[in-house]
Amino acid sequence: MDLITSRGRVIVISIISSMLVVSLISIITSIVTLGPGKLLTYIVRFCLTGLLCYFIYKGRNWAKWVTAILMLIAALMGLVGTLAIVKVPLLGIVSFAIFAVYGTAGVMLIASKSAAAFMEYQRNQ
Repeated sequence: MDLITSRGRVIVISIISSMLVVSLISIITSIVTLGPGKLLTYIVRFCLTGLLCYFIYKGRNWAKWVTAILMLIAALMGLVGTLAIVKVPLLGIVSFAIFAVYGTAGVMLIASKSAAAFMEYQRNQ
């Protein structure tokens, strides 16, 4: 594995980690503020996120594009959700975190040549 591919590995693992952490924080925050009414939905969503992360790590292009598009949509929703900071501060902070993390990760997943090199390396394994 060369230097570019190695950097790509770090980027991909960072994106995967941030997706999982933000998803968990979002779930916990939603349960604390809104109650456990949608717990099954949260669990299914987290499992699907984990599955997408697995396929990203394995270098699948479809997973990269699906995830990047979903992350950018979530970032846009997070940006809109920051307006909730006035009514429910905890949700506003989480919305801003979603905007920042998902927006950055979505762009990195699409634009990073190192991440693309790592994903190519993974596909050829």
